[in-house]
Amino acid sequence: ASEKHIARLAQIKTGEGKSVIIAMFAAVKALNGHQVDIVTTSPLLAKRDAENKKAFYEMLNLTVGENSGTSTVKNCYKCDVVYGNVNEFQFDILRDEYSLLGTRCGRKFDIAIVDEVDSMFIDENSKVCRLSNNIPAIDELKIILTIIWQELNRIHERIVRIDNKLYCIMVPYRIDENGQIILMKAVEADDDGKILENVAVADDNQENFLEIDDAYAFVENHIRNYVQNKLLKPNESNECLIHIPKHLFSFVEQQIPKWIFNGWQAKFAYRENIDYLIAEDKSKRKAIVPIDYRNTGIIQTNTSWPDGLHQFLQIKHQLRITAENLTTNFLSNIAFFSRYGTNLFGLTGTLGTQEAKDLIHCIYNVDFIIIPSFKFTQFVSYPDRLCQSDDDWLNECINSISIEAKQNQRAVLVICETKSNATTLYDKLIEKDNQLKKFIKLYTRSDNDEQNAIENELDCGQIIVATNLAGRGTDIGTTHRVEENGGLHVLVTFLPLNTRIEQQAFGRTSRQGKRGTAQLIVYDYENKYRNIEELKNDRNLREKYLIDRAKCTDWQNIARRDRLFRKFSNLRMELRRQENDTYKLNSVEELWGLWLKTTFTKEDSMTGTHANDLTDELLDQKFQEFSSKVTRDYSSNAIFQNPFYLILKANEHLYQKKNYNRAAELLRVAIASDPIFAVSARYNLAYALIKQTTKNKCEAKAELEKALETLENILIAQHQTMLISFNTNPNETNSKLQNDAEEQIMNRINLLYLCKSLIEEGIAVINEAEDNKKDIRVQYKMLDEFFSDINKPTLDIDEFKESGFVGFFQLTAKNPTPL
Repeated sequence: ASEKHIARLAQIKTGEGKSVIIAMFAAVKALNGHQVDIVTTSPLLAKRDAENKKAFYEMLNLTVGENSGTSTVKNCYKCDVVYGNVNEFQFDILRDEYSLLGTRCGRKFDIAIVDEVDSMFIDENSKVCRLSNNIPAIDELKIILTIIWQELNRIHERIVRIDNKLYCIMVPYRIDENGQIILMKAVEADDDGKILENVAVADDNQENFLEIDDAYAFVENHIRNYVQNKLLKPNESNECLIHIPKHLFSFVEQQIPKWIFNGWQAKFAYRENIDYLIAEDKSKRKAIVPIDYRNTGIIQTNTSWPDGLHQFLQIKHQLRITAENLTTNFLSNIAFFSRYGTNLFGLTGTLGTQEAKDLIHCIYNVDFIIIPSFKFTQFVSYPDRLCQSDDDWLNECINSISIEAKQNQRAVLVICETKSNATTLYDKLIEKDNQLKKFIKLYTRSDNDEQNAIENELDCGQIIVATNLAGRGTDIGTTHRVEENGGLHVLVTFLPLNTRIEQQAFGRTSRQGKRGTAQLIVYDYENKYRNIEELKNDRNLREKYLIDRAKCTDWQNIARRDRLFRKFSNLRMELRRQENDTYKLNSVEELWGLWLKTTFTKEDSMTGTHANDLTDELLDQKFQEFSSKVTRDYSSNAIFQNPFYLILKANEHLYQKKNYNRAAELLRVAIASDPIFAVSARYNLAYALIKQTTKNKCEAKAELEKALETLENILIAQHQTMLISFNTNPNETNSKLQNDAEEQIMNRINLLYLCKSLIEEGIAVINEAEDNKKDIRVQYKMLDEFFSDINKPTLDIDEFKESGFVGFFQLTAKNPTPL
C-alpha cells in the first residue's frame, strides 16, 4: 500500500499474471481479517476468476464467491473474498440499502481490488447504475409513442431532395420508373371522407412542395405541434382525440422533445447487431438487448434505454412494447468506489496518458506505480493499414487471416468493432474457403454458447472472430505447435477508442514471454484521412477532450446527483419511520423520479449541453421545497398525485382485508382525481357498494355505467388506434417478429372487452333485480380464473392487474329470502 495512506493503482504488463497477483493480494488481506471485494469489468471474468482461484483460496481456509444472479439475499457476501462485475456490486447496494432487502448480508466496504482499473476509472468514469421502477398507468402512454413513430415515418416519407434542396411534398405522390415525382389526386372517397383511390396527375403547383432547411427540425416541429395541439389539446367541448392520465400530462409535455429525438435515433442511428440485438428474454419473448460494443462487447441483458428509445426500437421491430420507467435510485461508479476510501487498489495493463492519470488522481486521490516486466517481450507489430472502401477492408482482413492461419499455420484472433462486422467477416471467410468452417469460431455474444469459443487452447490454423468481448481480460491459450510457428496473431479490424484499448487488444498475444504479432486494419468510413497517423491523432484529441470534459463537468454533475439521492434516501427513511405505508412510499418515489426529470431536463437534453444556472445552492433550494411538500402531504391522501396508488391500496382493503367502507372511501378519492382513467376505481367501487349492502345497487349501477362509457369511448378506441397504426406502418422487420406487438395490443383489447361484457351483464342483473324486486348475489373471481392454462396471456394479464383490475365480480338476481 501507499506510504501516503492513499489508494494505489498499479500497471502490470498484460499477460504477466495480473489475475494471480490479485488473488495473492486478496488472500493476504483476507488472512489479516479483511473482507475483500474484487471488481471486474464483466460478469464473465468474475465467474471465471472465482472458479479458477477457488482451490487456491480453499487451500488457505478462505471462502470465495461471485455475486451474479438475481437473488434477493446473496450468501456470497458472507465469503472472505467476493468477485463481481461492478454493476452487480452497485445493484446489490441499492437493493440492500434502498430497498432494504438485506442483499449484502451486512457486508461492509472494507477493501476493493479493481481489475482493469482504467476501464472503470476512465472509460466508464461517468457511468451510473440505475434501478428503474414501474409506474402505475404509465403504460397508457404507449399510444403516444406509437403515434409519434407512425407520424415520423409518414412525414419523413414525404421529404425529398430536388436539385440539392430539401422539400416536403404536401400531397400523396409516387416516383415513376424514370425517378420523376408524380403527384396523386383523390378521385373516390367513402361516406366518411376516407380516400379509396388515388390517380396520378400532372401537377407542378409549387404550393404542393414546401422547401425546408433541416429535415429533423422540420419533423420535430411538425410532430410536436401534431401531438400537443391536435391530439392532446381539448376542443370546444373539452374533448381530446387522445386521452392520457391527468397526473402524467406535465411529464408528457416535458418528454415530447426527447421522444421525438429518440424516435429519430431509433429509425436512423441505432443499428441491429451493432448497438443492440434481438434476443429472447426470460419469458422466451423476443426483446431488444443493448450491446456495449465500444468498450467490453458485453450483451447487456438487464439494461434498457431511457426516454422512449427502447420503446421506439420495440415498435420498429414490432416487438412487445414495455412501459417507460422512471429512474428513482442510482449509484455512480465514482460514488461506489469512493466508499472504500484509502482501501482502494487497482491493477491494469494500461494506465494511459498523463491526462488520464490526472483525472483518476483528482477524483479518487490515488497514486500510481509501474511494475517492471517479468519476461522479455517477443512481440512484433505489423504495419497498420488504412482502407478507403468496405471491399478493400474485407479483402485486406481476409488476406491477413489466410496468410497467418493457413500459410504460416498459426492461430488467429480477429477483434471486430461490432457483432455485425464480426458476422460479416466470418461469413466472407467461409465463403472464400469453405474448409475454414471447421477451424473458425464466432465469439460475439456473452449470453449463449459462443462464449465457449475461448475455453480451449487454439491449435494451428484455428481462428476466432470476436468483438471486444475478447479484447480485454481474456487469456487465450495456444498449443506448443502454434508457439513454434510464431504464436498467436491478433488482427484488430477497427481503430479502438483510445490507445489503452488498442494496447489491451494487442495484449491478447505475446503473453508471459511467448511470441506473437498484431496488426490494425482500419476502414476510413468518411474518407477524410490520408494515413492512419492522422486518424490516430484525431482519436487522441477526442480522448483528451473527453477527459477534460469529465474533469470539468461530468464529475461535478454526477456528484450532484449522488448527493441529491443520498438526501432523498434519508427523506424516504424518515417518512418510512413516520408511517410504513407501501403505497405512500411508492408514490413518494414516483414524485422523486418526476422531480429529477423536471429538475435536470435541460442538462439531460438531446443536445448534450448543460444548464449553467443549475448551481449547488439552487439545487439544494429546489430539493428543500420538494422535501417540505412531500413531508407535508405524506400524512394525508394528498401524497397520491397518481390515483392508481389509491386504487391499488383500496384493492388491498377490498379483497384482502374485506374493509369495504375504507375501500370505497379511497376509490372515491381516486375517481375525483381522474374521472376518465378511473375505470377500475368505478368498477371496484361498485363491488364495494354491493358488498356493503345490496341496497346500494342503484349507486353501483351508476358507477358501472360510467365505467362502461369510458371503456367503449376511450380505452378500447385508443388501443384499436394503436393496432391500426401497426397495420399501416411500413414493414421494416423480419416477418417472424412483426406479430408480437399486435398480439400484445389484441390481448389488451380482449381484456377490455371481457371487462365490458361483465359490466354489461352486471348492469342487466341490477336492472332485473330493480324491476322484479329481487336481491343480488355477488361472486368474485380472480382474473386468471377466466383463462385456461393453455395459451394464457400471462404477461398481459399481469400488466392489466397493474391498472387495478385484479379480478371481476359476477352478479345474479335472486328472490328475496322470506322473513
